[in-house]
Amino acid sequence: MSARAFRIAAIIVALTAAACSSGAGEQPAGESIAQSTTEAAPGVSIEIEPVVPESRPVLQLEQVCPHRIVIQVSGLPTPRLGPLYTLLAPGAEIADDGRSVSGPLRRPGRPDDDVILEIRTGGPSVSFLPAIEVGANDASIHLVTTSIAHLARRLDSKASAVLTLSESNDRMLMWSSVAQPGVSDLDDLGSSGVEIRHVTDELFIEFLVAKGVLDPNQLVPGGSDAIAAFISEAGGIARQGDSIIDPLLFATLPEWSGPLTIGEASSRGWLDIEPVLATTGDNRLESSCLDQIVPAIQQAIPIYAADPVAVNQLMSEIGEKVDPFSLVSFSVMNAAAETLTVAESPGTFDLERVEAFLPALASAIDADVRTIDDIIQIAHLDPTD
Repeated sequence: MSARAFRIAAIIVALTAAACSSGAGEQPAGESIAQSTTEAAPGVSIEIEPVVPESRPVLQLEQVCPHRIVIQVSGLPTPRLGPLYTLLAPGAEIADDGRSVSGPLRRPGRPDDDVILEIRTGGPSVSFLPAIEVGANDASIHLVTTSIAHLARRLDSKASAVLTLSESNDRMLMWSSVAQPGVSDLDDLGSSGVEIRHVTDELFIEFLVAKGVLDPNQLVPGGSDAIAAFISEAGGIARQGDSIIDPLLFATLPEWSGPLTIGEASSRGWLDIEPVLATTGDNRLESSCLDQIVPAIQQAIPIYAADPVAVNQLMSEIGEKVDPFSLVSFSVMNAAAETLTVAESPGTFDLERVEAFLPALASAIDADVRTIDDIIQIAHLDPTD
């Protein structure tokens, strides 16, 4: 079923469900997350009654899924990925090097399934390769986190997004308003000549250059996040960052003081959606398994948002094992999670946003991109969510 056709069908199903509803509210049901390899995390006492269309019965995962489901994420754990880690039941174990965490997969409001969820860490754990590339080359990986932009440009791939963990993206550039008093937005930054440090081959940077927002002579690519350089230059340079994490992170650094200015890439047309959860494109998970997993993650999105502390403890421990010098602490995770909002229909796609973005992306990178119906699968989503 195409994205457009399913959008209409979803509305019909939702209206039918509302008309037939008895008016019963959602009921709380329990969830908890492990903090370390040896101790279970404090319980997260949130329960919900899952809502599943009559046409999609809830099945035991072991009936339709492999015994171990592996998700490769991009980068270190952050609040945007929190719903995935929310599915880990108590007793989840973190590998000694932090490169993976695994444990029984627990769906909200359901008894335990006889299926193991393994989440593999990205970033330095995979030499900073995109998760979609790691997944394409490792047959043991079933799902990856990526972005609409990365899916769209992979013309030789059949990988497709099945759920979104965010309604937007957090790509931005930041600079010191003290060191750069005349720079108030991205247009000012592009005409200022200020050096911009960014990740190599970063698509949104290429997009902003093509749109005439940034001057290519300003750009200094590299694998580093440039925090040390930014501080040592007292904000005399600009750097790529995360609009959710970085303002809160810099507020905790004793080496930094003073206001920051943020220029979000979305303000200049970068309408990417990230992160999305995507298949690897070669049917490693049966459709019947995705029909069960995708709605479970949809339900985990508001559960994480309501009480993220135990999950953040788990994610911060993973980050510290992978990178002992990571500055994204437990407290930063908690503060960032408080800024997140939950969409009215968690996990679903803003198809109009994607339809507007794809031609702009193709024009900016001067290349063909895949169509919306090719890169987004909506059939596995719970249309009543």
